[in-house]
Amino acid sequence: MKKALILTASFGGGHNKAANNIREKLEQRGFDVEEIDLLKEISEKLDSLLVGGYLGIVTKTPEIYGLIYKGTNITQTQNVFSKPILNMLSNKILPILEEKRPSVVIGTHVFAIGIMEHIKQKNIMMFHLFR
Repeated sequence: MKKALILTASFGGGHNKAANNIREKLEQRGFDVEEIDLLKEISEKLDSLLVGGYLGIVTKTPEIYGLIYKGTNITQTQNVFSKPILNMLSNKILPILEEKRPSVVIGTHVFAIGIMEHIKQKNIMMFHLFR
């Protein structure tokens, strides 16, 4: 059976809703699908900090959220902090990938996509990545 891994994050609800819809479609096509909230899997504390911060900024200071959102659109090579962070997060998610061995990985959040692209670029593991 083909295996798919969907990596999501609980920022708001849209990312999880998208993951659920994708899961349904893949299961209809015969995939064995697993869905993981990436930040919760990496660290409950990191998840709580980032999601709580996101919700606070969006509701109280949406203009600051707009600046942060625009800042995340720079490429990884432009962002001097991204490589060490991606290395650290990749090391946390690799054991999960090695255990699950998916043939397809789907990311519904920018964190998941960035980590998986980093892993793929380093040729650590081969899989199809859909964003």
